[in-house]
Amino acid sequence: MTKREIRTSRARARVARAGRWIFFFALGAALVGCASRTAKPDAPRAVDILDERVPLYDDGAPLPELTEPEIKNWRRLIQAIERRVETQSRRKTVSEEQLLALKRRVNALVAHSLNSHRAFPSELENALAAMLARVDRAFVALRAPQYAAIVEVPMVEKSPTMRRRPFQFIWPVTGVEVSSPFGFRRDPYSGRARFHDGIDLAGQPGEIVFAAERGRVVYAGYKGKAGRVVILEHANGFKTFYAHLNDILTVERLVVERGQPIGLMGSTGRSTGSHLHFKITAWDQALNPEKFVGQVLE
Repeated sequence: MTKREIRTSRARARVARAGRWIFFFALGAALVGCASRTAKPDAPRAVDILDERVPLYDDGAPLPELTEPEIKNWRRLIQAIERRVETQSRRKTVSEEQLLALKRRVNALVAHSLNSHRAFPSELENALAAMLARVDRAFVALRAPQYAAIVEVPMVEKSPTMRRRPFQFIWPVTGVEVSSPFGFRRDPYSGRARFHDGIDLAGQPGEIVFAAERGRVVYAGYKGKAGRVVILEHANGFKTFYAHLNDILTVERLVVERGQPIGLMGSTGRSTGSHLHFKITAWDQALNPEKFVGQVLE
């Protein structure tokens, strides 16, 4: 190969390399452009629990509304489930396992629908909340009868929004035993002093965890050290947190009533044994739950 041919070959290689860089640069710019066009204008809200940053759902997601046929199908499903639960409860032919299986199936349908659509119409959301409350009350009547009377079945006309009103937190478990209090404590893993942003309530795996007050589910999922978590947003700037759950029995964006089962106790995440980490905040400031449970709040 002559010197001229060698120079020509090297020049072509440089052009090829430059072409590849231009291609990748253009591809990167295109992806960045797409991302900037599809990104949501506002970052989702987030809260902290057990050193984890938990993003809350974005209620402004650009999703389509439910169609009229979909609304009719949901109405028929709600009516069918209510008839079934009422009949089986009256005949005492329904078991805890059947009610849990039914609740999980309905939750899966609700989650799929809410992830695909902006929201349920107000009337449908209220009917759905009332149906789920009836399923929950039947389940609680079998597992924890002392809580069954607490579970309210909301009226269909009742607004799903969180209005400012006096309310009262209840204990989220039966047989309350505080195994680790609020405040600074010795970390069970590191042995160092760390701030504990809630209280730990001891119990057996699978025990029902109840909503401490009426609220909207703003997070229901798995998050690092906290394991399976449910977060409820209440009136007056309050939120409650339920961590280390073995199972989640609710769905984001739904309104649950005080005393409704929202999960089952467990030991998921960074946990040394079965318990519930229970946290209360007011305007994102952690409070000692033992000072607020049972108090009427304005």
